Amino acid sequence: MNAIGFFSIKTLQGPGTLLAASRHNKRAIQRELGAAAHINASRMALNYSLHGPELPEQVARIAKELKLAAGINKDRKGGILALELLFSLPPATELDTAQYFADCLQWATCNFGGVANVLSADVHLDESAPHMHILILPLIDGRMNGSALIGDRHRLLHLHSDFHSAVAGRYGLSKGPGRLQGRAKEETATGVVQHLKATNDAAQ
Repeated sequence: MNAIGFFSIKTLQGPGTLLAASRHNKRAIQRELGAAAHINASRMALNYSLHGPELPEQVARIAKELKLAAGINKDRKGGILALELLFSLPPATELDTAQYFADCLQWATCNFGGVANVLSADVHLDESAPHMHILILPLIDGRMNGSALIGDRHRLLHLHSDFHSAVAGRYGLSKGPGRLQGRAKEETATGVVQHLKATNDAAQ
């Protein structure tokens, strides 16, 4: 199988970013649900949560309560307030998506501070590719330390390799290509733009 089991990490920084991410994950942003959106509103009922509360405001409140319990009364300027992990499957996949995303969540809890750090895990089946968003509170030993959870380039490479070995590879999915850099990145970008122009793709 050439299909790829996709996994990425995004940092959330600045006031309101956690709530905004949670509002997207809980489908609470009305403008994302319009006719021109990539979300198929008729399939939203298929979405479900594997962990965390139902409302986005509750997700933000839990994060605040956990920080207060740890003695953190104020967010550090420029600090990482949360991590968002994204796990995605190819469109029209024939895999058991429920079991796959459950395994992804289990892997995430083992590699990002335990279940106590997981604020929410929401599976979306209303877009072309089935995927899951996990919001992580980077609270480590009573301190907010997102940098430690992400680590350096070597840890990121290890995370991607371990995810493939522990989860994606067991489902017959291929490992994603390495990050493009330098000339390879420039040539790929140029090739994509040329293809879009040649095919008169609407993405232009």
